[in-house]
Amino acid sequence: MNSQYLTDISYRHFIESVQDYAIYILNLEGIVVSWNIGAERAKGYTDSEIIGKYYGIFYSLDDQILKIPAQNLDYALKQGHFEGEGWRYKKDGNRFWAHVVIDPIYDYKGALEGFTKITKNITEQKNFLDKISYLAKYDTLTDTFSRNEFFNIAQTNINDLPQNNKLAICLLGVDTLKEIINNRGYRTGDKLAKNIADKIKQNLLPDEILARFSNDQFIALKIFDNKEDITHFYRRIYGCTNNIYSIDDQDFLITVAIGASIYPGDANNLIDLVNNAETAMIRAHKKINDRICCYDKKVDGKTQEIKMLAHDMSTAIEKNELFILYQRKYSLLHNDTSGYEALLRWQHPTLGLISPDTFIPVAEDTRKIIPLGYWILETVCKEVLTYKINKKVSVNLSPIQLKDPNFIENVSRILETTGYPTEQLELEVTETAFINDQTNTFKQLKELQAMGISISLDDFGTGYSSLKLLHDFKFDCIKLDRSFINDIEYNKKSVTFLQSIISLVNSIHLPLIAEGVENEVQLNTLKSIGCLEIQGYIFGKPEPLKEA
Repeated sequence: MNSQYLTDISYRHFIESVQDYAIYILNLEGIVVSWNIGAERAKGYTDSEIIGKYYGIFYSLDDQILKIPAQNLDYALKQGHFEGEGWRYKKDGNRFWAHVVIDPIYDYKGALEGFTKITKNITEQKNFLDKISYLAKYDTLTDTFSRNEFFNIAQTNINDLPQNNKLAICLLGVDTLKEIINNRGYRTGDKLAKNIADKIKQNLLPDEILARFSNDQFIALKIFDNKEDITHFYRRIYGCTNNIYSIDDQDFLITVAIGASIYPGDANNLIDLVNNAETAMIRAHKKINDRICCYDKKVDGKTQEIKMLAHDMSTAIEKNELFILYQRKYSLLHNDTSGYEALLRWQHPTLGLISPDTFIPVAEDTRKIIPLGYWILETVCKEVLTYKINKKVSVNLSPIQLKDPNFIENVSRILETTGYPTEQLELEVTETAFINDQTNTFKQLKELQAMGISISLDDFGTGYSSLKLLHDFKFDCIKLDRSFINDIEYNKKSVTFLQSIISLVNSIHLPLIAEGVENEVQLNTLKSIGCLEIQGYIFGKPEPLKEA
């Protein structure tokens, strides 16, 4: 018995004993001529049951009709190797996902003798990969497309959009879902989100796409070629979602707002298209009835500007675009500078110098004024100490900042870490700070005063409750609004009115500053009626502190 024969026997024994792979040989016609233990385990046939039968028996009936088994053998013969994956069937009719390799066998003369076929059951791996793929493409709660997958689908549709067709994006915001989650918990919120998604899906046509855009927003897509179709699309979604939903025996009345934008009319790229739909949705939220708004460049342009400013504001500090200017306050009694007011400025990289009247309301609406306010206070403290300014400096305080539960703690921390003397700090508040929660505002301001910080009432006289505030809270200073100063040069009635205010404030022994004083006539008039502290261009414009 020669060594080659022994080697062949050993190799055959090894192949037949392999249990994890189905390894068998086919003849030229695809008939099974050998069968190992792994094949019996994988497919359920014994060698006596399968040898002599065509290997296409492992394929689905559809694959057999399409002659896929024969095509695979032909591919292996022409290319020298076939490798692929697909469903294969066992003797009991159950299927498994198989990784298949087919190689042609040649004799020593190069004549084709048949094929070797190796099959591995990779159903578990496929299920795992399918799960990963599902998680990447779908929102598991609502079984709608994920945000990222929606962008992929929408971009593909834009790229392949047929001529004369348009693509509509419909962004739907659920009004009270966040509030329900906060009050009832995520379990109730999740059930509600799923019910809303189910309602929408029931009312979509086969060519319409739905995705969950955020916790309380859904986004839908439709390709259309006439206005009636798209109007019906918006109405269907809007009509089916405004409803009463019952969750755990609790009824919830849900209202929604829809913003829509159309490609290519409203934008020439997907990002702008979605942003425009969001802008329109913001406008729709403000409506009482029929809360569907289509993007309108003329109407929504201002909202887009605000969104852009809010976005750019997030990085303005780290990019060193923000800086502080200081305007002096002047005492007519002592003929000297009595202090400074710190004023924030923003040098935008493309828009140039932006007025505080433009960006401060945006900061307040987006609550970015809270971190911004702390940055301002810390910067002022550091700069004043650096330039050794031994005067009181006032910093404007937004009503939004007072709503921060850590406000007092953070102010104290900034003063402590910078070493800034509290007696040289004044915080200016306007009457709007007292409108919604006067009790809490009073409490916080008194805590600041207890720390040694002065509190001044800014823009005095512009609100309905000015006099009552003077009665209810002991301010350290009053700042007269510039609107009272503007016309005192030629309006005697304004002078009389101003004199009454100054007399009132002086009678309760409160320091009074008139701001917005720009010329000698205004200055002399104020001086003649008893206002002895002035702020305005007449004594200097806001400047960097080293030049103040």
